[in-house]
Amino acid sequence: MMKPTSWILPVLFALFLLPAPTQAGSGSLDQARTLFQQGKFKQAQARLKEARSHSADKSTIPYYLGRIALHNHERARAVDLLQQAVEKAGDQADHHYWLGRAYGERAKHANIFQRAYFASHTKKEFKKAVEADPDHVHARVALVMYTLQAPGVLGGSRAEAEAQAKAVAQRNQVAGLRARGLLQEQAGNPDKALSLYREATRIAPDRNPPHRWLAGLLRNQGRYQEAFAVYEDRMNADQPDRVAFYEFALTAEKANRRLEEAEERLHTYLERGSAPEQPSRADALVLLGQVLEKQGRIGRARTALRNALNRAPEHPRAEAVLEPLKAGL
Repeated sequence: MMKPTSWILPVLFALFLLPAPTQAGSGSLDQARTLFQQGKFKQAQARLKEARSHSADKSTIPYYLGRIALHNHERARAVDLLQQAVEKAGDQADHHYWLGRAYGERAKHANIFQRAYFASHTKKEFKKAVEADPDHVHARVALVMYTLQAPGVLGGSRAEAEAQAKAVAQRNQVAGLRARGLLQEQAGNPDKALSLYREATRIAPDRNPPHRWLAGLLRNQGRYQEAFAVYEDRMNADQPDRVAFYEFALTAEKANRRLEEAEERLHTYLERGSAPEQPSRADALVLLGQVLEKQGRIGRARTALRNALNRAPEHPRAEAVLEPLKAGL
C-alpha cells in the first residue's frame, strides 16, 4: 500500500544540471555563482551576503541562498528565500521551478493539515515555470512525476502527465525517454521503462542521468547485481560520476550486501564533495550511519549520524535513524 506521502516529489529528483542564470551581477555575485556550481556552498553563501548591500540584482541573491537552504534541508527557509526571488524577478522559469521543488519538500514532510497546501503550490509553481519558458524540460518532467503520483483532488491526472511527456519528447529526446519511462513505471510496466532507459543510455552514453534512471529502477525491482554493474561502470568511467558512489552505497544498504565496499564508496563521495543536484554531505553521512549499523559498528554509526545532524539539523532522516541507536549508550 502506498504511504500517504510517497507520491510527493523527492529532493533527490535530478535530470541534469540547470544552466546558471545569466543576470548581470557584481564581482561578489559572480564569484558566488561560480562557488555554488562548484559545490562550495559555505563560501558561496558568504559571497552572496556580501553582494546584498551593493548588487542591483535583488532576485539572484535569494535564489541562490534558497537553493543552498534546500540543499541543506532547511525547507521553510528555502521556501521563504525562493518566494523572495520569484517576487523580485517576475517570470523567471528557474525561480518558479526551484520554488516548486522547495514546496514539494515541505509537502513531503508536512503534517496532514499542511500537506495539501504545500502540494498544490508545488504544482502551481511548476506550471508557472512552464508558462514562463515552454522549453523548460525540468519543470515539465517534474509535472509528469507530480501528476502521475498525486491524488486527483491535488491535481493528479494521468492524461495531464501524458500530455506533458509528449511535450518533453518534442523538445528533448533523452528527457522524453525519461518522461515515457515514468509513465510506464506508474502503469506497472517496469520492463518497458527499463527498455526506455537503456535506449537513453545508448543515445547519450556519456551523460550520467540516464544510467542513474536505469540503475535506480533495477534497484527498486530488487535486481541488485545489475544495478551494481551499472554503478561500477559509471564509477570507472573516464570522468567518474560522483553520484554513482553514493547510489552504489544506497543499493548495498538496501540489499544488505557489499557493505564494506559501500562504506569505502561513501568515504570517497565525502572526500570529493557534493554539487548542486547531488546528495548532500549530510545525506552521505546518514547513509554511512545506516551502512555501519548493518555491520554492527554502532558507535561509528552514531558518530556519522551526529555529524550529519551537525551539518543539517533539519535533516529528515538523521534523527529517526539515530534514535534507536541511543539505547546502547
